Amino acid sequence: MCHAPCDGEAATITRGAIELAKRGDLTALRLCLERLVSPRREQPVNLTLPEINSMDHATKAMAAIIMAVATAELTPAEAAELSRIVDGYVKMLEVTEIERRLQSLEERHAMRSNISRRLTQLKRKPAVSLKLGGM
Repeated sequence: MCHAPCDGEAATITRGAIELAKRGDLTALRLCLERLVSPRREQPVNLTLPEINSMDHATKAMAAIIMAVATAELTPAEAAELSRIVDGYVKMLEVTEIERRLQSLEERHAMRSNISRRLTQLKRKPAVSLKLGGM
């Protein structure tokens, strides 16, 4: 993006760089290509991880990542990024488990409250008395 001094000249400067690149100026060619094809910052990582459905699976996935660094299949930076992904997934598993436990506790509490209310109602009902006796 050009600032005030070159605002009116952006098209001319761009056209000049393109013309220089066409004539073989390697610096101009590199500048043009950098604008047309941005360099890829990250490459896909080819690493097979075990399925992660539990904390035990996450431990195995982390072990696989560490082994991949040890055998130079991954760089430490790639391993750190994969570790963050596994860590995020583990946190999601933890939250899901806490939510499941909380729901179970709430259901048990509601059931106990209903039983307690019912017992209180039964205690309040007057006892039925029968009069037996002579007529």
